[in-house]
Amino acid sequence: MRTTVGQCNLLLLLALTATHESFGQNWIQRFPTTSPSARSYAAEAFDAARNQTVLFGGLSETVSFNTLNDTWVWNGSDWTQKFPVNNPPARAWASMAYDMTNSQIVLFGGFSSNGSSLNDTWVWNGSDWTQKFPAHSPSPRGIFTTTYDSAHRQIVLFGGAFGFGSPFLGDTWVWNGSDWTQKFPTTSPSARGGYAMAYDSLRNMTVLFSGVGSGVGSDTWLWNGSNWSQAQPSNSPPPSLYPAMAFDAVQGYMLLFGGEENCCLPMNDTWAWTGVNWVQLQPSVIPEGRYSEAIAYDMTHSQVVMFGGTDGSGFLSDTWVWGVSEPTVIRTPPYDFFEGCNDTTQVASFGAEAAAIVDSNPLTGTLDINVQALGLVADAKGQGGVGINYTPPLHWQGSPSNNC
Repeated sequence: MRTTVGQCNLLLLLALTATHESFGQNWIQRFPTTSPSARSYAAEAFDAARNQTVLFGGLSETVSFNTLNDTWVWNGSDWTQKFPVNNPPARAWASMAYDMTNSQIVLFGGFSSNGSSLNDTWVWNGSDWTQKFPAHSPSPRGIFTTTYDSAHRQIVLFGGAFGFGSPFLGDTWVWNGSDWTQKFPTTSPSARGGYAMAYDSLRNMTVLFSGVGSGVGSDTWLWNGSNWSQAQPSNSPPPSLYPAMAFDAVQGYMLLFGGEENCCLPMNDTWAWTGVNWVQLQPSVIPEGRYSEAIAYDMTHSQVVMFGGTDGSGFLSDTWVWGVSEPTVIRTPPYDFFEGCNDTTQVASFGAEAAAIVDSNPLTGTLDINVQALGLVADAKGQGGVGINYTPPLHWQGSPSNNC
């Protein structure tokens, strides 16, 4: 299939090497040979450039308010501790998000071991941490969340709190890879912390749910890059503090799990946000109720990865994935594609986010992808006439130049 982007005709041919079968989604406990210690309030994000989930820091139960600064990576079957030359100071209640534009994980803020709040920015390149010194920065804070807005190619941060007992914050900031910029939307969620937030790449919206703060309940908010709007679903999960949420790119919904209800009551319900409504899911296997768990979507293995948290009486060190019951295909993006431009062919690659196109297709063989424009809709059609429409933005890590 060919289409025109600017002056360039593109022919993209992607080879699939194995059959991708569709199974029902369920929670599956993993039993890795190596694992991080029990902890809660850790930061977790998926590193699409290196195809691994990264976990940093958190709160250990070995000593009262003992924050951690260890770095771990999950490859789909086991955890491996990394020993970088440079490490951010120990912290919990921080947040991490993967900056796809710059191929690095960005860590911001949190609370240190003495309870003081932080506002430093660090980036992870797969082997080492580097502190950034932006001209502008959000104020020190913890119990907030960040997520990467792929439509606008920036990390979004909302709210949090300066410290325990301090007033909650209700400001919105974005990170462009080098600096933080405060946004001033006309509409905004009320000041809060301990909420769940993740980016819905199917609908190009950042989704925020619940948390704690004055007037906070089971409200759902959407950020479109310039303004917040409150959603009006007919069904909603109960209000919760420190729930975990990640977007399942293959299933096309936001997955929400757990949280703390009515002060220190761990929840174990699973919900999906469809873009207009919340639907409670009924998996046959359910993890122990918990809150403050770490969560991220593993694009390589098409699974949400959840680690640790607390059940209210102790900290946890278990690893769970939400995905197919028995995954039969292990994909290793970035996949190669061949770019035909004016009848010439060159090899490039695209990032793991776009690999969801492949994961969505139960196909074997060659897949022709018709790319309509950079960052817009891709229409995929496989042999035998089976096709999909996939709407999240594509971000090339190759050279589909508009000027060839």
